[in-house]
Amino acid sequence: MKEKYNYDNISGDYNGYGCLASMAVILLGGAHILRKPDDNNILLYIAGALFLVLFVFYKGYPFGYCFFEAGESSVTFTRLFKKQTIEYSSIKSIDIDTELRKMWFRGKEYRHYAERIIFHCDDGEHIFALKHSSENEPELTNSQFTRLKEFIEENMA
Repeated sequence: MKEKYNYDNISGDYNGYGCLASMAVILLGGAHILRKPDDNNILLYIAGALFLVLFVFYKGYPFGYCFFEAGESSVTFTRLFKKQTIEYSSIKSIDIDTELRKMWFRGKEYRHYAERIIFHCDDGEHIFALKHSSENEPELTNSQFTRLKEFIEENMA
């Protein structure tokens, strides 16, 4: 079983990403203001490169290519450069819940629901979140994480 999913930040805190993007914009603006006419603009190029890297990280990190792959003995969650494998033998229980998340941007409140799957394992909890695009609470009867939970429970028995 292999499926892509729309990754959501586990904690629901997006302020760190906004701060990174803001610092990149300030750095680029500062480098542009401080440059001299006879300068070869090396500072501007460095600031531009940093801005580009931070912007790509800001845009791509929370919403990058994410998928989970469940096999006969383990499930693997992959998100950009991170890969986490959980062996079925270490899982004590699996919970699924939803939570309403709110984010303010330019004086407007944005809401969405996040579905979380929580693996209670021998080495602690492992939590993964799935972002739902609607403001309505999602039905958990046939969601991706519900199907994954059922698949894992079948293979654990």
